[in-house]
Amino acid sequence: MDDTALRHNADSPADSPLVERMPTFDLVALSVIQGVTEFLPISSSAHAALYSSFFSEGRHAVSLDAALHGGTLAALLFCFRKEWSAIFMSMFMSMSMSMFRFRVAGTPASLRQARDNRRLLWCLVVASLPLVVVGGVVSVTGGLEVLPRAPQVVAMTSVVFALLLLFADCRGRDGSLSKDSKDSKSSKDSKRIEELSLTACLFVGVLQCCALLPGSSRAGLVMTAALLCGLGRVEAARLAVLTSLPALAGATALGMHAVVSTRDAALLVDSLLAATLAALVAGLTLRWFLRAVARIGLLPFVLYRCALGVLIVLALGFGA
Repeated sequence: MDDTALRHNADSPADSPLVERMPTFDLVALSVIQGVTEFLPISSSAHAALYSSFFSEGRHAVSLDAALHGGTLAALLFCFRKEWSAIFMSMFMSMSMSMFRFRVAGTPASLRQARDNRRLLWCLVVASLPLVVVGGVVSVTGGLEVLPRAPQVVAMTSVVFALLLLFADCRGRDGSLSKDSKDSKSSKDSKRIEELSLTACLFVGVLQCCALLPGSSRAGLVMTAALLCGLGRVEAARLAVLTSLPALAGATALGMHAVVSTRDAALLVDSLLAATLAALVAGLTLRWFLRAVARIGLLPFVLYRCALGVLIVLALGFGA
């Protein structure tokens, strides 16, 4: 999510130009950008901001922004439906056991899996809470208005946080940058998400708050913190994807009133089209992402972000 949805919510009064329709090409482009970049450690807000700065005619509607995040949220829920159902079923069973004082029968393996699912849920809650709190406070107080969002800032944050991700990857227990490195999930030395301490989860959440800076990449920050806490690459990527649920849900909810209250049928159709396209692209990206991290590591993403920062500076220098 980064800072995009919160910023739109803070800057969008009822008579704002954010309620205007967008050209079809821009609509499709932003939908593809959102679907591709949301779950990758390359910053979705940076790419959306850069597209708006260099190619688009202006800012897009709040309803469209909510639709884009809603589409990627739908892709996340669908692609990880087995994990989410297991997590929430374990939570339901735990609450039922506490309320009605009964024990659930099962094999040792199934009981251990249920315990791991509950532990995973708590890890996700603790890791997501700081961003929810800080993002909510900043949105309500209008603090995002004072944050710099110029392309120069995007270039700087993209390079700085990419190098931080590279440092965490090198420092990680499976931090070899070789393409021939083994899948980090199979490394005996790397942890699973369920094995993280609550302090480590809180560290992940605190670092994730830097995602309010455009170009920083929420996914990249989560992966950076997770690698520093001992997770392997694939588990770090998995944590980044799973912790996007609260961020995407919040971003969708912030702009949902604009979708519901709009009386412009064409704008509503645009929102539905954007949500559908973003969901399809995000679904394909999710299916590829975890396998790509296991095969090629994180270096290609780091190099891409550094190259992006350099290209932004060059484009500004040549007056693009």
